[in-house]
Amino acid sequence: MRDYYEQRAAEYDATSYEQLLQDPVGARDLDKLEGLIAARTPGRVLDIGCGSGWLTRAIRGDVVAVDQSQSMLRLAAARLPQGVFIHAMAPPLPFADNTFDTALTSHVYGHIESEADRNEFLGETLRVASELIIVEQARPSDHPGSGWEDRPLRDGSRHRIYKRYYTAAALADEVGGRVLLDTASFVVVARKKSAVEQASRQPNLAALESLRSSISSSSRPSGRGRGNCSNRFFPAPSRTSMERPSGLGSPAVRGQSPEQPRSVAGDRPGRRACGRQRGMS
Repeated sequence: MRDYYEQRAAEYDATSYEQLLQDPVGARDLDKLEGLIAARTPGRVLDIGCGSGWLTRAIRGDVVAVDQSQSMLRLAAARLPQGVFIHAMAPPLPFADNTFDTALTSHVYGHIESEADRNEFLGETLRVASELIIVEQARPSDHPGSGWEDRPLRDGSRHRIYKRYYTAAALADEVGGRVLLDTASFVVVARKKSAVEQASRQPNLAALESLRSSISSSSRPSGRGRGNCSNRFFPAPSRTSMERPSGLGSPAVRGQSPEQPRSVAGDRPGRRACGRQRGMS
């Protein structure tokens, strides 16, 4: 699946979010989703599987984004120059316990096939964050719910991808959370760490301060999505590195932005005619 998203990066928005904007219902649902994310209280936020950064730019606060695709990270970085971007697989997440207030994951959970792996993912995200927000593509009424899909790309390659589709109620029941959004296009569920879980895991203050410093050094005084400040790119640090003041480790790129993709940072890309929607994830 890693190869699929690396190859799909250049066409991802055109075959997902931009495609959705062509439909009045889809455009309305996307506005609701972006508004929900933007309306949340600012804090330390981890975006797991940030993809092209379409939803990442709606986050308010100190943002750290993780993705398995370098090409996706470059797209996301173009949209959020003040963010910190880490190339890594998850789980495990390379952060100390309780590093973040919130973890956001969009169109990732539905790709995890086994129940054991889904439980591991939930446990790991709630280890590093106090609350988890899960965004998934809504289950169509005529869809069986899960299975392997044959997905073609514009370069002619074809990929077998596992995907689960959820109703809002089913997702909330599965993860033990509450529904935040239920539309024809998206479902969003929140799961908070219990008081017992929170008390059992105390933040490593040295690692947390290092993370804050990394974010602060790449922040800008101007509004979201604008300005000249460089992105911060990091390799995936080991989890043990977060137990030392060095925190995230050395950036892979210092003092310069990565190669800029053609996506425009800041405002939503213009609407244009696209082919058949391939799905959000």
